[in-house]
Amino acid sequence: MIPRTEEEITTEWLSLALQNLLNEHNRITGFKIQDGSSGRGFTGQILKILLQYEKSDGELPESVIYKTQLRLDLSLEATKRMFKANLNEVRWYTEWSVGCPVAMPRCHYAEVDENDHSTCMLLEDLSSMLATPPEKGLDRHQAELALKNIARIHGQYWELENDFVEVRENLKSDFFLRNIDQGWNELVTHFPHLFDENFAEKKETFITCAQTYPAVLLDRRTLIHGDFKLDNVLFHPNDPDKMVLLDWQGISQGSAAFEVAGFLPRSLTVDDYSKWNRELLRTYHDELCEQDRFDYSFTEFLQDYEIGLIVSFIGNIGFTQTLLNAELSGGDPARENRMRAYFELIFRRKYKALKLD
Repeated sequence: MIPRTEEEITTEWLSLALQNLLNEHNRITGFKIQDGSSGRGFTGQILKILLQYEKSDGELPESVIYKTQLRLDLSLEATKRMFKANLNEVRWYTEWSVGCPVAMPRCHYAEVDENDHSTCMLLEDLSSMLATPPEKGLDRHQAELALKNIARIHGQYWELENDFVEVRENLKSDFFLRNIDQGWNELVTHFPHLFDENFAEKKETFITCAQTYPAVLLDRRTLIHGDFKLDNVLFHPNDPDKMVLLDWQGISQGSAAFEVAGFLPRSLTVDDYSKWNRELLRTYHDELCEQDRFDYSFTEFLQDYEIGLIVSFIGNIGFTQTLLNAELSGGDPARENRMRAYFELIFRRKYKALKLD
């Protein structure tokens, strides 16, 4: 049974869930719950659980991360979409990730309740690792490390049949046209300070791009993380060459260039992006093409990347309406303000990176 509230998490449930870590003569005798989100996530509930054992051998984890979805007042359709994403993450950790070339948290336990459209997981606690504040952005070494890691995933699954995941919805033209239709007026009306004075006149340009560009990106398909962003990249505090990748709800088939274009501009300050983007893209492409079977020139990748920048920006436009309606804030003003500041930062950085002429 999936605990619905913190009060429903018990020593008995934890002992049962963690039985693969415990021998038959050991059990959980106590625990303490902390908020484990550290400001991350808009739709997920993340709790850090400090564990006490009847017998501790020094090798058992001192804590685990409990992850489930927030109980938000969403439509049935939105609830099903969220459940599908969470189910994908459970299956990634428990079935699909064998041989994955990047580090990620260990999954100690996972449970699915299809009737209630809910999931939960107990994951390895990596809170000692460091997240980069979005407003600060990555330094150059961190950006290189992140791009090399995502390139290893893209390279391993490049143009292979991945029947266990679907093509990303936000690489279909209808999705992007719907985003423009739903979010354009709100974006222009409520966020004009993020763009230049001619932005409102570019709607037709974005519509044309939405009609043609997604199909171009899907000409080269691979497995993508689907939510590759700063919040989901953690760096080791003492080893600058180690990182882990979190939150795999978005795992799907899609475009490598699109994923990189969605990550790089919003993960660097505008000045750093201007200085480093070309060299960082070369670093990514070199890592991607380590395998001999690649026939994807750097020039071709850059062309796809420029298309990916535009498509990624359009993909965020539709969220404007949701943001203004505070659908995902759950009535929490602090969460609503955090969401607004975060997406203003994304819009500003992504728009600066576009080449529309």
